Amino acid sequence: MRCPTLKVAHPPRHHIRRPREEAELFLSLQLMKAEKIDYTQPVQVNGFVFPTPQILAGIVRQQTLAEARWYKANNWDRTKRPPFALLTFPKAA
Repeated sequence: MRCPTLKVAHPPRHHIRRPREEAELFLSLQLMKAEKIDYTQPVQVNGFVFPTPQILAGIVRQQTLAEARWYKANNWDRTKRPPFALLTFPKAA
């Protein structure tokens, strides 16, 4: 008689990606509105808790990569400006 194989259910990656994406959107909106961001308070979304500096670092990375891709596609011509707005980040207190 064979022993049944125990299968552990792991949540699909997209279940974690969605709350993180929402956290990034919440902070991006705060940045766009120039609202004060408390770097010590984590962002909570649907039971997930994300450190604010980690989410902001992800936003900076995404924005920097989007800008670099745009300039690369335009032969690194700095006289042209990307057709999308770049967020400005306040200095950490």
